[in-house]
Parts: sequence; C-alpha cells; structure tokens
Amino acid sequence: MEIFSAAAWNIWLQRNGIIFDGKQPDVNRWRISLKHDLVLLGHRMNATLRQQFLSWIESHL
Repeated sequence: MEIFSAAAWNIWLQRNGIIFDGKQPDVNRWRISLKHDLVLLGHRMNATLRQQFLSWIESHL
C-alpha cells in the first residue's frame, strides 16, 4: 500500500511541476524521486524487512 501511495504522490508532484513551474514531465525524475521516498520508507522497517525491501527497490526501480 505504501509503495502505491508513494508512486501516486510522486506523480502528483510531477503534475504540480508541470502546472505551477512549467516543467516538462520526466519519467526518470519521477523514478528517482520514488526511489528516494521508498528508501526513506525503508528506514521505518525492521532490519530483516528493510534489507529485502531495499533489494526489491534496487531490482525493480
């Protein structure tokens, strides 16, 4: 659930950048921002889950 929420939030931030800052949409910038947010989310997990989660992030993003 948190992964979906983080992805949606970063899409929203991309949208705001388009509307308010005149930025061009950029999938790579979205992916980097999503990865950063998920790494921060990983710090809230216990050590065992964190390692698995970070491995998943590295392999899928």
